[in-house]
Amino acid sequence: MHKTIVWCACLLAGCANACDESASTAHRQNQPPSDEAVSKAPRDTRPEPVIDGTLVAADKLGKLLPDQVGEYRASGSVNTSTSHLPSGKALPQARRNYSKGGVTLELELLDALHTPGVRMMVKRAQSMKRETDTNVMLGFEFKGYPAIKQWTKVNETARVGTMIGDRLILNVNVKPATSPEAAVAAAKHVDYDAARALLAGEDLPDEPKPEPKPATKDAGAAKAPATATPPPGPAAK
Repeated sequence: MHKTIVWCACLLAGCANACDESASTAHRQNQPPSDEAVSKAPRDTRPEPVIDGTLVAADKLGKLLPDQVGEYRASGSVNTSTSHLPSGKALPQARRNYSKGGVTLELELLDALHTPGVRMMVKRAQSMKRETDTNVMLGFEFKGYPAIKQWTKVNETARVGTMIGDRLILNVNVKPATSPEAAVAAAKHVDYDAARALLAGEDLPDEPKPEPKPATKDAGAAKAPATATPPPGPAAK
C-alpha cells in the first residue's frame, strides 16, 4: 500500500499501532512514512497511474484550496500530485499551507475512490470516543458529512478529517493547538459544498464569471423600426 494511503489511514482512524514503527513515527511528525517502510517494490516497476475518467483530477482538487481560510493566509502555492497505487489506479491529491501569526494550517484534499480501505476507516471512526488529557479522537458529523476530530498533546496538532460524497477526504490540520476545536474552527471557513459539486460533475471555471449587469429601465424594450420620410408630393391645386 502506498505511503500516502497508510499515512491517511493512520491520520483519520488513529491506527498508528497498526502501522509499523517507521510509519508511526512519521505519523507523529505529521509526515507520510518513507517508501521503504511501506513497500519494497521499486517505484519504476509500478504501473503508471490510470486516470479512468471517474476521478477528480488533482488540478481540480487544487482549485478548491483558496488563498485565504478565515484569518489564515496562504504561505505558498497549491501542491498537487497523483500517487501510484499497486493496482495501477491513481490517488489524486492537493495540499496547501497557511499561516496566522505563529499558527500553521494545512488543507489536504484527495479523491479516495480507489482506496476503499481508507473510506471504510473513516466510516468506522464515527463510533470512536476517546478523550483524555493527552489525546482526543471523536467521531462526529460536520456540515452534514461524516468526520473525525483529533488532538494530540505530544505534537500539539489538531485535525479534522471529513469524507465528502463517500470518497473525497478533506483534512484540516492546525498546529500548535491546545484542543481539536482549533481545527474545527478553521474548517468552518472551508467550502465543503464546492467539493461536493465536483462529484456532481460541475466543473470549476478557470476564472470567476462576471456578475450580470443590472437591467436598465428601457432594457428589452423593442424599438420601432425607423421609417423613411416620403418625399413631398406635388402641391395641391
